[in-house]
Amino acid sequence: MKLSNEIRNLFANLSNGNSIKIDSIGDKHPAWVIRYEDWFGVGFIVDNDLLINEKFSSSKLWTRELIIEGKLENILLLTSNEEEYRYEFSFICSDFIDPGVDGSEREKILENPRNWWSKWKSLLGNSISSKKAYSVIGEMIVYKKLLTDKISANWSALQKSSHDIETLDCDYEVKSTISRYDQKIKINGQFQLEKNKKLKVVFIRFEESDVGLSIESLSKDIIKLGVDSCIIESGLKKLGFEPGRGGRYNTFKVLEARIYNVDKNFPTITKESFINGKLPDNVEKISYTINLLGIPFSDKIVE
Repeated sequence: MKLSNEIRNLFANLSNGNSIKIDSIGDKHPAWVIRYEDWFGVGFIVDNDLLINEKFSSSKLWTRELIIEGKLENILLLTSNEEEYRYEFSFICSDFIDPGVDGSEREKILENPRNWWSKWKSLLGNSISSKKAYSVIGEMIVYKKLLTDKISANWSALQKSSHDIETLDCDYEVKSTISRYDQKIKINGQFQLEKNKKLKVVFIRFEESDVGLSIESLSKDIIKLGVDSCIIESGLKKLGFEPGRGGRYNTFKVLEARIYNVDKNFPTITKESFINGKLPDNVEKISYTINLLGIPFSDKIVE
């Protein structure tokens, strides 16, 4: 846990184009956290003739020459380009660089990097596809706020709905991140920002913290507001956060929350974006990224 925590903190604070040695494993079998171009990850020095280039989903095991502590080295890297998954990715990185007793684990990887990769490949895929704790916390924050304001609301985790949170007058799509600087959100499909009433996008930036909000604490708060505990637990189970799951107790603090009205000032792709409201032939789904920079927002979930 100490090693993964150090990696996670370095991911959050290391600036682009830099590397820093990981203290937890000492100098005998050194490894570095590296952030470069559009990726971040960990790596250690290997023989110059080793060539690896394996990729699965948003993660990659590969070799590349980089300047490390002033010297050009061939580095075996485990990297990702998905900032929102760096919490989960840090655990995989810690297993990758942990040298083990007398360096035995490092030797196994050096002997056959692809063997290590194949063992982790399915887990990499599962961790990337699963719902993240802070994403659930973001939705629960909005749900709790509406309930506190005496507004009847449906949360998609508890009842199937088109948007994350739905009320009689307004729907909400909640986008959460642990990136300190990124202001981009992913829209998953041409229908996610379709609306037949008011629609808002809530953008919440989180930071891991020893004291903060968790799925566990918010579930208790929401139950106190009158939602049946069995319904809450059923919804959290569907999301993969049944009682006893570690992610349920991870705590985050809110750095900022922005609320955007999906109106003429907010860029969207919907069916109205196409001739006769129909996607081009053979196009089934469109996913896209919106840069929120410069788009008007407020801090009020309920106006």
